[in-house]
Amino acid sequence: MSGEPDTTEQMVGSPDRVVTDEQRAYWAQVEAPMASCTALITDADGRILVVDPTYKDGFDLPGGMVEAGETQIEGLERELAEELDLTGVPIGRFLVLDQVPAARYGRAMVVTVFHVGPLTDQQTQSLRFADGEIGAAEFLPVEEALPRLPHRLARRIQAAYAALLAGVPAVLIDGTSHVLSGPAGSEAR
Repeated sequence: MSGEPDTTEQMVGSPDRVVTDEQRAYWAQVEAPMASCTALITDADGRILVVDPTYKDGFDLPGGMVEAGETQIEGLERELAEELDLTGVPIGRFLVLDQVPAARYGRAMVVTVFHVGPLTDQQTQSLRFADGEIGAAEFLPVEEALPRLPHRLARRIQAAYAALLAGVPAVLIDGTSHVLSGPAGSEAR
């Protein structure tokens, strides 16, 4: 990515502000929250992919930490390639923003969940555990997948699946729904 604005679409608003080297250096030192990305991968039957990581206990969903210089989507594309040898599959709709307080991991974290799929039969059969982080993977109906996941992750994925069905993303704080306050219609302003 060049960092230059995409000029293929009609420009809206005034020109972007110039970011100085001094500002860039300052922002590089700001202790921002960690960022993580998760894929809610579905197959043609609407089942979701759960994975069994080799480096931690319990089941999980594909994804991981976003590295410096990556967007959430770039991080998820990289994680899918590393963990499942899954490339060339578009990252679909944004489903969840989960804000995890610092008390959990010692530093705040922003977790996003995106829909990937539905995968074709050929794509599901071609999944490989490329980097050794995944020991097994299985497509399950959501009602069977949720009890296998840790509580916080299960709540996040339950919200993601509901967002997929409803077409409305969810905002969570530590896996619990966060209702945005304010007068009706204020989001459009």
